[in-house]
Amino acid sequence: MHVNESKKVSLKALGISLILAVAGGVLSVLVWDKVPEPMPVHWNAEGVADGFMPRIYGLSMIPALTFLLPLLILGLTRIDPRKEKVNRSSNALGMLIGTLSAFLFAIHGLMVRAAMHMEQLLHISSIFLLVGALFIVIGNMMPKFGSNFFIGIRTPWSLSDEKIWAKTQRLGGGLFVAAGIATCVMVLLGLSMKLLFPLFMVITLCVAIVPIVYSWMLWREGQGHV
Repeated sequence: MHVNESKKVSLKALGISLILAVAGGVLSVLVWDKVPEPMPVHWNAEGVADGFMPRIYGLSMIPALTFLLPLLILGLTRIDPRKEKVNRSSNALGMLIGTLSAFLFAIHGLMVRAAMHMEQLLHISSIFLLVGALFIVIGNMMPKFGSNFFIGIRTPWSLSDEKIWAKTQRLGGGLFVAAGIATCVMVLLGLSMKLLFPLFMVITLCVAIVPIVYSWMLWREGQGHV
């Protein structure tokens, strides 16, 4: 993709992030008097609040991240020594950034909703559904990125060879999608948090480790090892 076109896509993604950040800030202002001081910002696996902070920070933290995190991601890709490969995947990067911003905005809404209720219970199942959806989007975007130092499964072996990179991202992307679907299915089946949480951790661990080992195996094979 042409550099100017890449910049347009990046600006559009930042624009979406800014809109969602402002929307989160507006929500915080509207519910200011309905949220306790201090407000809950952390919940245990059962959805019970167990961490609190001053309302000013609790209501501004995620709206700020909704814009600053995408800004950081785009900034890092601009200084990547292989940024031309990221530029060719600008649409995928824009989709990833927009989805991340939407994810954070949704998390903010769920936190505010929980803080406003007397029991201050957070719907953990909703969080897992959002995480599952995020995994699915990440998995679909990963194979679309060329070799770079900030996005994708970056191992010494995947970064050393374009073919290894491509195969590793395809496998990793597929695993992310499968993990996302499995997470959503487990939530929809009504699994208890005592079962859902450890299963999710095992799935996530496999998604993290398998592509790393796979990239090493591909590299080793290329070196002529059996």
